[in-house]
Amino acid sequence: MDWDSIVKTLGSTAIVVAAIGYVAKSVFNHLLTRSSKEHSNALQILTNEKKAKLDSELKRRTDEFLLEQKAAFDKQMEAFKAEIASSSAKEDRIRGEIVCWANPILASIEELRNRLDNILDDEAHYLLSLEPDPNQSKGWSATHEYFFPSTVFLFCQYFCWTRLLEKNLSFELFEKHEVKDAFFERLQRASGMLSWFPLDQLRDLPGGEHDRQVFTLQQRLLGEIVAVGGGNENICMGYAQFLDEYDKPEFKNRLKPLINVLDGLRPEDQHRWRRLELFRDALKEVSAECRRLLNIG
Repeated sequence: MDWDSIVKTLGSTAIVVAAIGYVAKSVFNHLLTRSSKEHSNALQILTNEKKAKLDSELKRRTDEFLLEQKAAFDKQMEAFKAEIASSSAKEDRIRGEIVCWANPILASIEELRNRLDNILDDEAHYLLSLEPDPNQSKGWSATHEYFFPSTVFLFCQYFCWTRLLEKNLSFELFEKHEVKDAFFERLQRASGMLSWFPLDQLRDLPGGEHDRQVFTLQQRLLGEIVAVGGGNENICMGYAQFLDEYDKPEFKNRLKPLINVLDGLRPEDQHRWRRLELFRDALKEVSAECRRLLNIG
């Protein structure tokens, strides 16, 4: 056997096989590298596409969210503006109510309180009688002919304005139901001092047979007969017009309940006298409540 030939042949074959293996490995590595790069590039392209889609979707959703928030904010702003406008309109209405009621209602209360002070504290009760006044101050020219009808007028004026107030006063002036209830309770209490019978504060006083009342509906009537105008535009007639009506039989007859309380009044008439004192006290409470309600110091 020719071992040299075999060795030479195998040696050549090994070299060829090694060469082929090296080439194959190189080709495989090249193909693997190329495939890896292609895969990496494809993955990068896919990633970029996904990222672009996510960015686009995020932008779309962000824009939608911002638009929704803007729409909600605009709606809130419109509601806020409407509330401000409504509040401003309400304040204007309330201001108008105050202008409408403040002067006449408070004037009618204070004028009547002053007259009651004259009667109860300053001996002007003598002028409620036709009899001469022996205690009248010299130089004071007031007479029964002036004092009595003007006193009746001041009562009627008060009844008129409080009646108009009850009918037409806007509830917007009242912050709460309790405030409204307190206000009308003051008016009812003042009315009750003239109308309630029996009146607890008079139970222990003598001379009850001389007591006189002006009942609630009679007070309302006295207010209505001196109201002039029409609908919600009513006001109280002036003193001159009242005097024109005063001596007319039908008008005078409607004044009778009040005239009976005032006519010839003396401190000895304890029931009538005390009623007027209680009524004056109640008027003070009505005045304070009106001032608070109308925001007048």
